[in-house]
Amino acid sequence: MRLSRRSEYGLRALVDLVRRDGDGPLALAALAERNRLMFVLTCWESRSLWLLAPAFLGAELAVTAAAVKGGWFRAKVDGWRWLWTHRSWLGERRRLVQGQRTVSDRRLAHLMTDHLDARNYPLPPVLQPFDDFLAWYWRVVRRLLAR
Repeated sequence: MRLSRRSEYGLRALVDLVRRDGDGPLALAALAERNRLMFVLTCWESRSLWLLAPAFLGAELAVTAAAVKGGWFRAKVDGWRWLWTHRSWLGERRRLVQGQRTVSDRRLAHLMTDHLDARNYPLPPVLQPFDDFLAWYWRVVRRLLAR
């Protein structure tokens, strides 16, 4: 299989990141963080990003606090750093993905859940108020997307 130039670039960056930290959990956490944010920044439409920005920012702050407490903050920063240093590639990727979309966020919104539910780990009771707020917020955003 022959990789495109863009794929080779992304693959080289991935290999460099894993080599720097080894194959340990910090490298995987950095990749997971990078990929999560890359998905959000490339796959959501601009209008959706603006409407969801407060929730995304709140979630990012919560995940950052968990990273500090859990000892993987450096991995989180590595994910941010990768996105920043590859921002031109990320912009190209966003334009490519958005240009190939055939279904709008408005048509997909009803398929997305209102609640935090990992299915493999119960929601801690301390997060229930946050989950309730996010459910309300998502219902509001979903109505705004429908306009």
